Amino acid sequence: MSAIATPTALTSGLAFLLAPTPAEAERRAQVVGLTPLGGLSPSVPADAGSAPWLPLNMPLLGSSELASQLWCLPGPVSAWQHSTDTGVHLHARVARDAQFLLAESRVDGPLATQARHLYTAVLGALRGSGHPHPIRFWNYLADIHGTEDGEERYRRFNQGRREAMQALGCAITEGAPAACALGNREGRLRVAVLSGAQAPRAIENPRQVSAYHYPAQYGRTPPVFSRAALLPLPFGRDLLLISGTASIVGHQSLHEGDVQAQTEEALRNIEALLAQACAGRPALSLSELSGRVYVRHPADVPRVLDRLVARGMTGFSVLQAEVCRRELLVEIEAEGWVTHAG
Repeated sequence: MSAIATPTALTSGLAFLLAPTPAEAERRAQVVGLTPLGGLSPSVPADAGSAPWLPLNMPLLGSSELASQLWCLPGPVSAWQHSTDTGVHLHARVARDAQFLLAESRVDGPLATQARHLYTAVLGALRGSGHPHPIRFWNYLADIHGTEDGEERYRRFNQGRREAMQALGCAITEGAPAACALGNREGRLRVAVLSGAQAPRAIENPRQVSAYHYPAQYGRTPPVFSRAALLPLPFGRDLLLISGTASIVGHQSLHEGDVQAQTEEALRNIEALLAQACAGRPALSLSELSGRVYVRHPADVPRVLDRLVARGMTGFSVLQAEVCRRELLVEIEAEGWVTHAG
C-alpha cells in the first residue's frame, strides 16, 4: 500500500476544472495527492494558463519527472505581471474567491537582499489586490544549506524575509502566516502565496517553541511563520493549512539519523496542531488530512510510507527535497477541513 493516492473522482473534479479537453482531462488525471488546494502532477504543459500552477522542480517520488503543483481554486483565473524598480518580476494567477501569487526573484546579490526585495514586492501587490491577507507562503531556494557571506543561505533568507515584513508592518510574531521553506534545484528564489480577503487565525503548537522565538543558535534572525493557519469559510467548515512540520520539540531537532522516529515525532506535532485547531469543534484525525511529504533521501521513502500508512494517511504525495535543517530527514505539510462547532 502506498501513501501516494490517485483520487478516483479526479476526472470529474480537479481535472474537469483545469482541463480544456477530455483528452487533457485524462492526462491530468495523473495528478496525485488531491488536497483542498489541488494536487501534484508529474508534468504541466506550457499552455496550462487556464489554471494556477507552480513548477516545484522537485522529484515526485514514484515518477521519473519533476513535479508541479496544480491549484484547484475557484475560477475564472486571470494572469497578471508586474516588475519593480528593484528588479523583481512578479507573475500572478488570480482566481475569483482566492488569490494565488507566484513570485520569483531576478535580483542580483545576496539572498537576504533577494528575499527582502521579493517579499516587499509580494506583500505590496497583495495590499492592492482586494486579498491583502497572506494565509500561507511556500518558499523554495537552491543550495539551502550553502554558505553565503559566512552564514547559511536559509538563515540569510530568514533575515531578508523578516526585514521586509517588519518594514511593512506585517505580523512577525503572533499572527504570522503559515509557511514552509525547502531547497529545490533552481538557483532563483521562488515564493508562492495564498492570500484572502480576511485574515486567518494563526495556530501554534504547545509542544514547540514558536519559530519566531527561536534562540540565536538557529541564526541571528529567526524565521517568521506560524505552525498553521485556519481560514474562516462560510460553508460550515474552515480550511486548515499546516506549515512544514518536522521532528522538532521545543526548539531542538530530535531523533537524528532515524527517519521513522522523525516521522512519528512530526506526526505527534501535527496531532497537537489538530487539537489546537479543533478546540470546541469536532475532532479531526490524521487520516482526514492530505498534503505533501518532503524526504531528504529517496532511500528513506519506504520507512516514511510505513509510518504514514499505519496512521491511515493515504492522501499524501512524496517529493525529494532539502529540509531546512541539515539533520532533519523528513517534513510534512498538510491541509484539512475543520467543521464548525454545533
